Amino acid sequence: MIKEYQFWIKERDTYAVKVEEEKRITEEMLQAESGKVLELDEEIRRQNQLIISLKAQVVTDVNMLL
Repeated sequence: MIKEYQFWIKERDTYAVKVEEEKRITEEMLQAESGKVLELDEEIRRQNQLIISLKAQVVTDVNMLL
């Protein structure tokens, strides 16, 4: 019974190490992806601002023609 108990303790420890490694890898991947998301959000803001500027310019140009 002691051997079985020691076996399961060893199994638990082995899988605990594997889980911690997977957590570390996942965190690293999430950090990299979070950076990409922030960059894309900023690009979306810039593009939206450009669209707003172009719409304003079109309205101004139309008003000048009238």
